[in-house]
Parts: sequence; structure tokens; C-alpha cells
Amino acid sequence: MLCPKCVHEMETVSVEGIEIDRCAHCFGIWFDRLEKEDLLKLKGAESVDVGDEFVGARYDQIQQIDCPKCGTPALHVNVQ
Repeated sequence: MLCPKCVHEMETVSVEGIEIDRCAHCFGIWFDRLEKEDLLKLKGAESVDVGDEFVGARYDQIQQIDCPKCGTPALHVNVQ
């Protein structure tokens, strides 16, 4: 699967037993349905390596992206 922001390959990362997709280049995170909620319940979100904050900030400027799986417009989700 390709990252919808930088078009590099995504990798699967396991966090607390939950598999999420993360870009190997910009470290953007792609959550499938309910993965974000599951991570937050387990307090596992803070353990996800999101890479260099300056690289991430540059790609966060891209607001409109399409789902890398089905091509439909995606929603931007903040993880706090």
C-alpha cells in the first residue's frame, strides 16, 4: 500500500497487538476502522514512532488525501 501523502511504501507496525499502517518515509499513520480508538483505550498511541516532527509537519500541510485502499476521500484525524 502506498502512502496517500508522499506515495512511498507503507509498513505494518504492531503496537500493543494492534496492527497499524505507517509510511516508511514520512512516518504518516493510516488507521483502519476503530484502530485509533483501540490504541487510545490501551494507552498505546504514544508508543507509535512518528519519526521526525519537521518531516511530519511538512506532509501535514496536505489536507485532502484519498484512502490508499479504496481511493475515497479520507478524513483527517488528530491523535491527542
